[in-house]
Amino acid sequence: MKTEVSGNPGFNLGFIGSLKLGHPTLTLRFVPTLSFQAKDVLYFYYNEPNDPKRATVESTILHFPILLKYRTLRYNNFAAYFVGGGEYSIDLQSRQRIPQNPLDPFIKLRRHDVHAQIGVGVDFFLPYFKFGMELKMSHGVINSLIQDNTSLSNPFDRFYNRVIWFSLTFEG
Repeated sequence: MKTEVSGNPGFNLGFIGSLKLGHPTLTLRFVPTLSFQAKDVLYFYYNEPNDPKRATVESTILHFPILLKYRTLRYNNFAAYFVGGGEYSIDLQSRQRIPQNPLDPFIKLRRHDVHAQIGVGVDFFLPYFKFGMELKMSHGVINSLIQDNTSLSNPFDRFYNRVIWFSLTFEG
């Protein structure tokens, strides 16, 4: 058996809290967000290689990242920056405590997760607000898989959540 995990586009909505750390280019950011995500797991069986079975894991997640933002000095109305830090997240749709159904199995993932994050972005200073674009990678550091010996979880020995974020920010 061969497996493939593919992510789907999601949606994320959050708020930005910033604290300047002495120098105008260094900021500590707290960005609590709510995101809607889905992962597709394809199972390719050797006797039916052209007919994969699909299991979808949907998630509604609360993210609590604390990030350090280091940006360049403002040039005209533009500044670039690097961002990095850690994140704690809670999956509100987790089926961690739901008993497994042998007739209709599902993939069990842990409710709580911890991620490391790194990214880059640009800020544009407009007359009434600051507009930013950010590309960030988030990688889980905890094995999220709950191994319950079902046909869906047996092919995996670990499952780490990975997310690529493209964010548009508006700051007053």
